[in-house]
Amino acid sequence: MEQTILDKTNKIILKQGIPDLSKQKLSKIVRRENSALFDSFLRIGATLRNKDLEFDNRMHFHIVLDHDVYSSEEDFNNLKKEMVEKAKKDSNFLNRYFQIIFKDTKEVIEWSKKQKQDFSKLTNKELLQIYNQFTQKGLDVMSHLWPVLGPEEYILEEVGKRLSKYIDPKTDFNKFQKTLDLMITSTKQSTLNIKKEKMLKAAISKNQEEIKKLQKEIAWEIDIQFKFKYQTLEQLNKEIKQIENPKEQLDKLQKDQEQLKKSQKQTIQKYNFDKELLNLCQQAQTLPHIRFARIECLVESAYYLKDFFEELKKRLKIEITQAYYWEITQLLEGEKIDLNKIKEKSKTHSFILIDHDFYDYDLETSNKIKKQLDSNLNIEGEIKGQTACMGKAKGKCKVLHSAKEISRVEKGDILVTSMTTPDYVPAMEKAAAFITDEGGLSCHAAIVAREMNKPCIIGTKIATKALKDNDVVEVDADNGTVKKC
Repeated sequence: MEQTILDKTNKIILKQGIPDLSKQKLSKIVRRENSALFDSFLRIGATLRNKDLEFDNRMHFHIVLDHDVYSSEEDFNNLKKEMVEKAKKDSNFLNRYFQIIFKDTKEVIEWSKKQKQDFSKLTNKELLQIYNQFTQKGLDVMSHLWPVLGPEEYILEEVGKRLSKYIDPKTDFNKFQKTLDLMITSTKQSTLNIKKEKMLKAAISKNQEEIKKLQKEIAWEIDIQFKFKYQTLEQLNKEIKQIENPKEQLDKLQKDQEQLKKSQKQTIQKYNFDKELLNLCQQAQTLPHIRFARIECLVESAYYLKDFFEELKKRLKIEITQAYYWEITQLLEGEKIDLNKIKEKSKTHSFILIDHDFYDYDLETSNKIKKQLDSNLNIEGEIKGQTACMGKAKGKCKVLHSAKEISRVEKGDILVTSMTTPDYVPAMEKAAAFITDEGGLSCHAAIVAREMNKPCIIGTKIATKALKDNDVVEVDADNGTVKKC
């Protein structure tokens, strides 16, 4: 059967059948309810070589099966190895790379803000020119999708090794761990805390002009997955009215922020940490910000281009979120494509991407592949993961597969999910502890856990499959273990 070129520029080719995955050690890394449009940017962008970087950023295997995402362990280990080797030879390598990410994400946002005009007066060719620019900028940013994760483990290990010269973990592990957590926690506010502070101030002032201004600033933050659904003024007002004791909460938030800065400064002075340790701590603190920046910038940019995408929706007579990015290009170029294929992705989408080869699947085929991949998971015995925030908790599990289920979480429950996003926060405030399948000390769950000071274990890979609703478990985040009671 003749192969179809989906993206002519990047030579993405549609192929039939199911590729042989038996020689690949694949891991289920996360469940993300991204739109088809967003996933096409993320996955294709991550397979393209960014020539501005000092290393090969590419991940060759990407598997998305009904929102479950799998990756090749060999792929990631090779990327991690290259980045770690460069970081060991040059202590400023990661600092330079982080600055590139901040620059790239800022450029996309600034470019999007400038695209203000009456898009309804433009021809399809003119719309295509703007869309092609957005596409290329989006793919470029997504070249940072995986490299951000590569040095995380190395940085934290190095911080631990160097910190152990000042505090011996063998003689006082709790002091060592608490100091480690303190020194890797960023004093720069997260997007979550910035939003919270602004909302608390709005709840105190009750000034409608300020609230309108705030709505325009943060409306995009609830989108996350490129679904073009933004917070309305009415929704924001309702949320603000539900805030209890805003003055008290704001005082605590600001006090905690100041205390964090003060504690870090006092700790540095007390132990007189060397420059190399401080540099590594700064890199650890930067990781969460760049991890979110690379995703958030695309969502924020789309928000500034919402009138543009609305025009595309009207002009092409499709639901933009359901299309892969090249399908929009094809329609703007006048190609005839099966619109039913786009409509089929209204609820879910599945594909395997190996370099330039793209295999598209319906839900039935996707489930067959997923069943085969998941059969290799060992879900017996003790669940182990990585400590994101120390502490212990005991309670009933609430296993969430989507943020739509957060209302099921009650005070004192143990929140179990594949990964968290900002829309999980109301449930996280009620929960006694968090357990996630995905890992990384700069992931959302880890950051929120440290901000809320709640026990959190990440990177278990199997928690959502091994645990069921109402299972009573003991979370020992000090040791990174979960046991059924």
